[in-house]
Amino acid sequence: MNYENEDISLLMSKLTKYRETDSEEFVHTSYLKEAVMYGLMVEKSSRRRSVLATDPNSPWFPIVMGWANQLSIGTSGVARNISNDKTLTAKLLLDADLPVLKHVHVDKNAYASIVQFAKVEGWPLVIKPVDGMGGGGVVSNVNIDNLEGVLGRLDDNVNYIAQKQVFGPEYRVYATKKKVIAASCRVPGHVIGDREKTVEELIVAKNAQRKNHPHLKNRLIDLGSEDLAFALETQSKSLESVPQENEVVRLAFAGNISAGGHSVAVTEDLHKDIASLAVEVIRAMPDRPYAGIDMILGKGHECSLTDQDVTILEVNNPGRQQGHMFPSYGKPVNVVKEIILDAMSASCITPLNYMAYIDVIISLYGREESIKKAYSVLSKWGVDGSEVLIKGKKSETVLVSLKVISFERVIRELSLAGLSSIVISRRDALTEERYRFTRILGGLVRLPKGFLPKG
Repeated sequence: MNYENEDISLLMSKLTKYRETDSEEFVHTSYLKEAVMYGLMVEKSSRRRSVLATDPNSPWFPIVMGWANQLSIGTSGVARNISNDKTLTAKLLLDADLPVLKHVHVDKNAYASIVQFAKVEGWPLVIKPVDGMGGGGVVSNVNIDNLEGVLGRLDDNVNYIAQKQVFGPEYRVYATKKKVIAASCRVPGHVIGDREKTVEELIVAKNAQRKNHPHLKNRLIDLGSEDLAFALETQSKSLESVPQENEVVRLAFAGNISAGGHSVAVTEDLHKDIASLAVEVIRAMPDRPYAGIDMILGKGHECSLTDQDVTILEVNNPGRQQGHMFPSYGKPVNVVKEIILDAMSASCITPLNYMAYIDVIISLYGREESIKKAYSVLSKWGVDGSEVLIKGKKSETVLVSLKVISFERVIRELSLAGLSSIVISRRDALTEERYRFTRILGGLVRLPKGFLPKG
């Protein structure tokens, strides 16, 4: 949960085997897209906040999707409340004999009880909100000397807990009750000196790099944050300091992406013992079919549990998947796809991946150049424009015959043409289904029968 400067250098040296992720490898998708791609019915339930994907024959669904493509599937309100409460989560994991930290409740008047707790568990401590997320409000490196000052800065409207601070590499493991989907190492925010630039100049340069990354561009390092000031103060640094050549300067104590960190995808190298532990954690959580688990692995992801100390930090509800789909280093994993497939398997629904000998009527809506781009995509399957059924000022409808071709691939490639909207009617011996892709939703919506789309 915390790193010394030399620990960051050691961690980075261990992760050199993972190359920088190419932007073309990033997984651009949404639950809407993945649900439709595998044959689920999709309906829009409100204008902005959520989308509902349902299958009338399955008790597992509906699937409710909202902001940031977060998904609540097969999850009860009780499960969400437990995941949002670190104390309840810790109790469940302790009852299951899983390696989780003990804690004590904290408020501004809890000085004596915290000192007593630390005498048993040890210093330093970390103080965090019970229902916090993204590393917000977390204070690390709390000791007997700064405890009084830390307590004085706590928000009276927030419930806090204190835990012994654990040192070592931090990981996010995304798992279901059956398997691990993805794993990544979370490298804490830091800059490396060059004997010329100040810490502030190094941070500005780092932010410029993050702006070019789809997952990090909205998670820039805040030069005015209290957490940054505190991290620099503990190293006797300031924004005006000029670090030495190759000197590591921490910008945060934890590995949170929102605090300037980045992720390294390590799924393929995750030790089977750690994978088994992650599955046990999900099974210990009532009505929680999947989640992102934060843990400290003393010697890293390639070592067995018997060879290192392991500590479970928290179970996230449901846990952001973008770090696995848009890592800075390593191979991305389509977490969204795996969750949809896992849910379909649990509901005994057969995924629809490929269709043979199908006729598709596609209506393209957008600027003339976008329609031309769409035709360049369709030309891969022998469509030259002669199949136009309806031609409008800003729209064209074509009949496309596709043989043993991935319907998913057609949609994915057409969606990159910059069209404002695409309506697809799929007709074969068994079904007559119509979908609409819009850039606003970032996915496909199944259209009701008889619906006539407007350009």
